[in-house]
Amino acid sequence: MEEARRFLEAACQADDPLFVAYVLILVLGLRGGEALGLTWKDVDLDARELTITWQLQRVGGKLHHRETKTPGSAAVMPIPDVCVLALKQRGEQQAADKVAAVEVWAGNDLERSQAPRRQSRSVGLLHFDAAQRSKEPHPVLGCGS
Repeated sequence: MEEARRFLEAACQADDPLFVAYVLILVLGLRGGEALGLTWKDVDLDARELTITWQLQRVGGKLHHRETKTPGSAAVMPIPDVCVLALKQRGEQQAADKVAAVEVWAGNDLERSQAPRRQSRSVGLLHFDAAQRSKEPHPVLGCGS
């Protein structure tokens, strides 16, 4: 348990964009593909639960967002405080990333396909980019995020 806590603190302090995935994997026991396949439609922060119905798979060098293998694989899981906080933080960062992305287009006459590319990836709720992250202490782990 101590090793997992230290890992999460290090990932948080390093501003690792997959921090929320690590939290979900270590705290809830999700598989990597399940954590990466989550979308915001799968998360209900008010009810404090998430539904596992999607997964991200790499097949032939390409990523595929697919439903879980069997209907019985779908599961509704309660989420504890540390997961709720990590997910809320992820949502706030996504909102900030969207604002920053809009600012990139402002005053730019280029077509969308010609606009400067930002280092970003989009994978379900884990869409992240290289925008500046907040260095406020994480409310549970006490590190910047």
